[in-house]
Amino acid sequence: MCSKEGKQISILVAEDHPPLLEHIAAVLNKAGYNVMTAASGDEALRIASESTVDLLLTDIRMPGLSANSLIDQFQALSRNSGVVIMSGDGGTLKPQDRVQFLQKPFTSKSLLAAITQTLKDRSL
Repeated sequence: MCSKEGKQISILVAEDHPPLLEHIAAVLNKAGYNVMTAASGDEALRIASESTVDLLLTDIRMPGLSANSLIDQFQALSRNSGVVIMSGDGGTLKPQDRVQFLQKPFTSKSLLAAITQTLKDRSL
């Protein structure tokens, strides 16, 4: 998938459950996105600081950095990037602008719809 400028859109997926992380990466790769993966909030932040990331797709509960801290720091690094949070229970997220919520379990179709909407909202 490409942005308006013709560059491939990069998505960073942060999820600590390996089978789900692999499935999400496969769905997004098949849809044409450039996908980077992280198994913790700390790893996701490191990748985001070293790479251009258009969208962060993160689980709410992971080892290391909390979702709230990860999102705050990610948005400071990537001001025009979107964020989609995945959770089975809603967790304890503080209200945030520019963040979309995706309820687990989800289908590939609903995952792609959330990504598309978030990117559209960010005008990527």
